[in-house]
Amino acid sequence: MTILRLALTTTLLLSVLSLHAQPGCTDPMASNYDPQAQQNDGSCIYPPTAYQPPLVCLLDPLASEVSGLVWHDGILWGINDSGDGPTLYALDTLTGAIAGQATVAAATNVDWEALTRSDTHLFVADVGNNDGDRSVLRIYRIALDQLGSSATLTPDIIQFSYEDWDESLPPEEKQDFDCEAVVFFGDSLHLFTKGWNSFQTKHYVLPATPGNHTALLRQAFDSNGQITDAAVDPAGALVLLGYNVQTAESFLWLLYDTPMQPPPAWDPFSKNKRRIALGSALTNGQTEALVFPRPGYGLIGSEAIGPLEARLLRLGTQQWWSAPTLSAEPHLQHHFQIRPFAYGLEFVWGGAFPLDMYLFELSGRPMASFRLSANATWRWHSNNVPSGVYFYAGYSPWGQRVVSGTLQVTR
Repeated sequence: MTILRLALTTTLLLSVLSLHAQPGCTDPMASNYDPQAQQNDGSCIYPPTAYQPPLVCLLDPLASEVSGLVWHDGILWGINDSGDGPTLYALDTLTGAIAGQATVAAATNVDWEALTRSDTHLFVADVGNNDGDRSVLRIYRIALDQLGSSATLTPDIIQFSYEDWDESLPPEEKQDFDCEAVVFFGDSLHLFTKGWNSFQTKHYVLPATPGNHTALLRQAFDSNGQITDAAVDPAGALVLLGYNVQTAESFLWLLYDTPMQPPPAWDPFSKNKRRIALGSALTNGQTEALVFPRPGYGLIGSEAIGPLEARLLRLGTQQWWSAPTLSAEPHLQHHFQIRPFAYGLEFVWGGAFPLDMYLFELSGRPMASFRLSANATWRWHSNNVPSGVYFYAGYSPWGQRVVSGTLQVTR
């Protein structure tokens, strides 16, 4: 029998601040970092940053208008926007080929623009509104266990209107209600408008349940471009994708160090806001879709434009932030434990919500990932893991890093 000796360092990242903490920029990667600051007041300023996302593969012509991506059970799924049928495509991430299809029953693709998911449901957002004249929009909610197991998907329907949309608005203001970015977390859907004319995105919150609803306006943000998708990076950020119609430059906004609490508390624009220039549409295509298969690793889907074919691009985000700035849930350290057993390690979690756990080599190469249920123990059979130091991190369902640390395995 193999005996493991385990040296464990656990870090609980606290967002609790002193009542008299000094406000300022707390991010060491910012130009105006203040080492005396203890409370992030959202004032961080970052140097201009450019990044060319590497090409993964070209996409099959059937996915030439890719507008949304979602990752489920190791499979990348995508949709096209207006002009296609009510179809989801399974995409081979090595070749870009179509590996499978599924049709949403009794659905119409007026202008499908976003895909997102919860632990139990897939959401197909028919929210495109280029002319701003759609007063009622629609999101199809589909039980996630249908995806990959059935060629025909049966949806529930979420219908909604924006609380501040009005038929009497001038055309240029109505056009700003176009939306291509929808994210689920907490128990709600979060919508980020495109901002055709204002170059500003508005954040709305919508119940993720079937029925007729009103999308409530929460905040607005000067995005300096048009927002085409959004995704939660489980490493600890909301990421907005877009391009600028005046310069043809693609970009990301990394919004982080904000406790990613369920609504209405969450304000994604209140803390760090870092813009990453991604290069020209003449190189990247029209960047329209974003998904994070694992923390810090994203895929961008670009529509075909001119002679450029639709494509998948690769994205690594953790180079742009420093781990100490990432907030986490307070007062949970005593609920988490890692301990050895005869054939590996036991991960014990006593919290009231599940944790998504990830284990990495110190080089960043992923080793394992698993869901640790609320009040549960999960056994990792690690007999084939060599001696060494490894990094682990656990995330809440709304993308907040709760626990992290290193563990040393000695045989």
